[in-house]
Amino acid sequence: MRSSVFTYGSLMNLRVFRGLIPSQKRSSAATLRGFKRTKIHGVDYPAIRPSEDGLVNGVLWHDINSDEFDVLDRFESIEYSRQPVEVELDQGRTVQCRTYVYRPEYYHCLIDEPWSFEEFERLHLESFLKRHQL
Repeated sequence: MRSSVFTYGSLMNLRVFRGLIPSQKRSSAATLRGFKRTKIHGVDYPAIRPSEDGLVNGVLWHDINSDEFDVLDRFESIEYSRQPVEVELDQGRTVQCRTYVYRPEYYHCLIDEPWSFEEFERLHLESFLKRHQL
């Protein structure tokens, strides 16, 4: 199975993504509607959960194979489930893909504050890379 994966947190960063999936992949800016990105208590990466008026900007990585999805599944851990979604590309085109949605049984860990990719790269990227040995 080959598909695309929509990323909205640490995996938007090329160094993080290539640390897990070293093969060259094409990427596109994409938007996921109907979800909200929030902080998680005590960690530096985000979660998404369904939200009627939500909008999440992220990166769509193309042509991910089943072995690569297995790597991403392990990285994302049991707190996330890989789910099919539809995202919009900059050109207005929609694409079916997969993304990692935070499981409801862990919602008690969420903080109702927006997560910032720019802040992650500025303040947490280097320690994140070391912690995950990427």
